[in-house]
Order: sequence, then structure tokens, then C-alpha cells
Amino acid sequence: MYQSSNENQMMVLRENLKSIRMAKFENVTSYLTRITQVRDELGYVGEVVRGNELVRKNLNGVAKPWVIFVEGIMTRENMPS
Repeated sequence: MYQSSNENQMMVLRENLKSIRMAKFENVTSYLTRITQVRDELGYVGEVVRGNELVRKNLNGVAKPWVIFVEGIMTRENMPS
């Protein structure tokens, strides 16, 4: 029963992580803090989020004013960690 509860919680948290988007007037610190909180919650239930997955999630959810910055990062040969 405990394992099933953890699996359900993991699925909900994974979905939360996928759905996080930066609000139009939100600052980067606030946006990254929300993502970090969900990543940490996943860690508490035993689910590890890989670094490259987290970087892609961060870049895919930014607001329009940040799109040019993201395009510059995505064209790099090596993604940041």
C-alpha cells in the first residue's frame, strides 16, 4: 500500500514538473525555485530527475521574453548542467 502511494505521488509530481510554465511577468528566480521544489519533492519519494532532463524542462517552460536566450543555449554544442 505504501509503495502504491509513493508511485501515485511520483506520477502526480512528474506531471506537475512537466506542466510548470513561467508566468509572463515572473522573474527567473521564482520560476526556477518552483521547478527546484518539485524536483526536491520527487527526490523525497525516491524519484531522481536527471540533470539534462531538468535543464530541458527549465528551457521549455520560459516566457516569451526569454525565448532568444533559450535559442542561444539550445544551439550550444554541450548543454549546461
